[in-house]
Amino acid sequence: MIDVVVTDKRGQPVTGLKQDDFTIKENGKEQTIKACEVHLPGAQPQAYPKFDLAPNVYTNVPAQPLEGSINIVLFDLVNTPITD
Repeated sequence: MIDVVVTDKRGQPVTGLKQDDFTIKENGKEQTIKACEVHLPGAQPQAYPKFDLAPNVYTNVPAQPLEGSINIVLFDLVNTPITD
């Protein structure tokens, strides 16, 4: 499986490409392309919805969305021992 990102000379994405627009070679030998799919990024929200946190609950979620993923770490009292 090979992911391909195609941009023009200004770095802008090139759209409308089809499977016939690509040639894949391995060790100089042309390979058969069995599938070709376009994957577009999902629409990004303009802002995260406002939410109220309970007392002593904190977040580091930015006011504006970031591109990409957000990692969440959850510590709970059932599985996280408390030590003095």
